[in-house]
Amino acid sequence: MKGNICLLVLVFAIVCLCGGCREAESKENVILKGFKSFLGQDVLKDKRDGQTYRIVKVGNQIWMAENLRFKIKESWCLDNKEVNCKKYGRLYRNSEASVVCPDGWHLPSYDEFGTLFGGVGDYRTLLSKKGWDVYGGNDYYNFTILPAGYKTNEGFAGEGQMTYLLTSSLDKNNHIAVIKITRDKWNWLSAGENGASSVRCVKDSGSDDEASSQGDVSSMIDSRDGTRYKIVNIGEQVWMAENLRYKTEESFCYDDVNSNCANYGRLYSWDAAMTACPQGWHIPSRLEFNDLIKVVESGRGQKIGGAMLKSWNGWGENNGKIFEDNQRSGNGLDAFGFSAFPAGYIHLFEEEYYNKGKSAYFWSSSENDWGEGYYLELSVKANAQINVTKEVYGYSVRCLRD
Repeated sequence: MKGNICLLVLVFAIVCLCGGCREAESKENVILKGFKSFLGQDVLKDKRDGQTYRIVKVGNQIWMAENLRFKIKESWCLDNKEVNCKKYGRLYRNSEASVVCPDGWHLPSYDEFGTLFGGVGDYRTLLSKKGWDVYGGNDYYNFTILPAGYKTNEGFAGEGQMTYLLTSSLDKNNHIAVIKITRDKWNWLSAGENGASSVRCVKDSGSDDEASSQGDVSSMIDSRDGTRYKIVNIGEQVWMAENLRYKTEESFCYDDVNSNCANYGRLYSWDAAMTACPQGWHIPSRLEFNDLIKVVESGRGQKIGGAMLKSWNGWGENNGKIFEDNQRSGNGLDAFGFSAFPAGYIHLFEEEYYNKGKSAYFWSSSENDWGEGYYLELSVKANAQINVTKEVYGYSVRCLRD
């Protein structure tokens, strides 16, 4: 009797499991969070042809970590060899690829590539370790850009040396733009409509599948003026995830424009900063900033604390856009929800403002023997630096919970 019951339970479980499989398969472009690739990454299943792709979250973006292989009429395998489609993905005619990504994903714009490259700091962290003629990158993010070459009217070229990744953007002459990547640099090029390039798709924003920050974000209210601030847990510390906006003596809005206080917080003299935080919170010490950097860089083997802490937009002189010829905007990954924006600073004696859009400076409570104050600096570079200076500047304040 017990054996019959067990058999019935087993049959019921198999039927339910198979039904669940059919239900999952009926969904569009499912991110299979329960099924991991050999790299441990989540996998996307394209409903159009059933192919699966590794996906990777970098900052606030979710990318395919492989070149697209979906077959359309105007697409080719490198050298017309099917094995190269499996290895590199397909090459799509530049004029035909704008809608080739699966539903819920899209061909990235130039700015979206800029956010990606600016956030990681060094684009070589995205290159595959193998496949390049000389040497590849370290593929730190498992993004695995391969040297897939490209196609022109004259034929195929570039395998092992470079890749062209198609964008949805047009250059100033309304020509289709691609990102050309070699082992030595990347840059933005105009592409002929009849040429063919690789495609990396990025997930549409606002999707339910989009992962959240590694930080645990909530909020607090400053009882002094009723201002609400996002807060975030990073390691064993709890930080304000916005710059302080509480008005005190010797605090300023950048360029004396009130909207800059709303967007970037106030800039405080060192003396004003020391008493600016609300009750239960304090100005972090030099060592507490060091602890923050250690946590966000932990296990990464690189000095990329700045990239981890900076906001994923707003950096760079050109409204956060990447400059041409391999220059970086400095946009970060904001991997922990700290969301450091480039608020700049004020020179108190000169009464002049500098570096909004380029740098962020946060006072610490620590001083050296000469009465100079330590501060955390974030710039367009990927690292985070703790420096010391004379207390003649107005910097931003991030409060740390007691």
